[in-house]
Amino acid sequence: MIVNVLRSVSIFYVGEGYEHQFFQKVMFLIWSAECTVKVVVLFIYCYRQDGFPEYFTTWNEICHGVGLDKFCKSLLTKTIVATWIFIIGNSVVFTLVLIYVPVLENIFLEVIWRHGNLYETKLQFKIMLGGLAIFMSSSSFFPIALYTVLSIALGLQFQKLTKELSSEISKEGHLEGNLEDFRLRHEDLCSLVDILNRIYMSIIAAAYAANIPMFCIVMYTLIHSIGIHVSLLLINLFWLTFMLLHLLIISSVAAWLTAQ
Repeated sequence: MIVNVLRSVSIFYVGEGYEHQFFQKVMFLIWSAECTVKVVVLFIYCYRQDGFPEYFTTWNEICHGVGLDKFCKSLLTKTIVATWIFIIGNSVVFTLVLIYVPVLENIFLEVIWRHGNLYETKLQFKIMLGGLAIFMSSSSFFPIALYTVLSIALGLQFQKLTKELSSEISKEGHLEGNLEDFRLRHEDLCSLVDILNRIYMSIIAAAYAANIPMFCIVMYTLIHSIGIHVSLLLINLFWLTFMLLHLLIISSVAAWLTAQ
């Protein structure tokens, strides 16, 4: 992924015009950088003891070894399926574009390699683009799928604590249970939020920093691509939908967990 970012930087050259190829290069570079931040951060926190090891150890201690409930297991399955649908759909679209749309082939081959559309043999660049579509799509959505499942599972633990605390309050408003026990449980759950925040704050920041300028670029190319080919118009609409969905999931899940 890091090498791919360097490759994305290397395809720019002095004197390049501000045309569709240039903006596609910029968008691909931004997306490559965002995906690389995601996978590098997750890779680091899979090994750092204050990352996922601490999170799951703390979870087992607080929840007494209880795993995901039925709702979270169902959510986990759905997020994996939805992510694979996005990966396959994105990869198939790129492949079909390269095969059936010569105009877009020139644009996307230039995104993969400097003057790649001028080479006599272009198969290696098409294979590279197809492979990158799979890697980038996976790197973009799978970390967010994991973030969604962990956040919702944690939010449900807060809901459970709230429900138990409410059941201990009498009609007169007196707490019949041990307030200190509830306070300690709440602090433990908050410590899980802190760990999850430590892991994901860079990923969420990268998502906002990348998707907002990408959204502007796609809007610009969408307006100026109407007369080129209908497939480019559809690709840009797909990208707009993807970016809005991406930011909506990140924001709504974080807001919901905070509310809990």
